Amino acid sequence: MMRADGFARGTVFAALAAAAWLPWMVVLGGGGAAFALYLVAITAAYLVGLGPRGAPRLAVAAGAALLGGVLAAGVHTPGELALGLGAILATARSAVLHRARPARAIMTEVVLVGGGLLFARALAAPTAFGVMLAIWGFFLVQSTFFLVAGVEPRPVAAARRDPFEEAYARATALLEDEGV
Repeated sequence: MMRADGFARGTVFAALAAAAWLPWMVVLGGGGAAFALYLVAITAAYLVGLGPRGAPRLAVAAGAALLGGVLAAGVHTPGELALGLGAILATARSAVLHRARPARAIMTEVVLVGGGLLFARALAAPTAFGVMLAIWGFFLVQSTFFLVAGVEPRPVAAARRDPFEEAYARATALLEDEGV
């Protein structure tokens, strides 16, 4: 899976996400359902690429896809779906996959998701190319997440060793420090 955990990688993801819309539309025949499914799928794919290695990024992406599917079934317009998926993306990115102070995380996500949606709306047109531009614009704004200071990947929990091995390692370290 393509990584999107940096500004440069995020911009490449934005371009690929936009370019993938056309084949997706051709294969699925276009229409509102194909578009909704694409938005859910690309949001989940973006989350897979965001998480640090070893993080539960697949579980986060699967949860986002499940929530996105439920959301897609209940909304009435693509705008409502995009807003809901933006909220899912923001929550997963700043609450689960990355770490920042809560006030900073909220402000960052409001600016990035809100700005991304506004930029996408400005670029959108009722053509396939207009949809591709909107997708590109949204994810282009999201790639700036990694330029914000104070944001870092959430540490992955290390695999716990056997308690005996941990005690042995501590005792050995103490004995070596004492010169015994």
